[in-house]
Amino acid sequence: MALHKKILKWTISIILSLILLLLLLTIGTGIFLTTQNLNDLVEKYSSKFLNAEVKSDTISVHIFKHFPYLTFSMTNGEVISGVLQPVRDSSR
Repeated sequence: MALHKKILKWTISIILSLILLLLLLTIGTGIFLTTQNLNDLVEKYSSKFLNAEVKSDTISVHIFKHFPYLTFSMTNGEVISGVLQPVRDSSR
């Protein structure tokens, strides 16, 4: 009987630890990914990977709105492509 209690105790402590870790990650994500941080990250990496300039007023992250999915929303977004920039105006 002592073995069952020990297994139950370890199982409960592991489950509670995972729940606590998930909660801390969720709170940390909400604190780190503020609107200003998201705007800076999008501007930095979009120009690097898309060959375009991405502008927006606000970008926000929703952790609990569509749980368990992490969703982003962008207002007044604009993407200006730089693909045809090397081509002359008459050839475009």
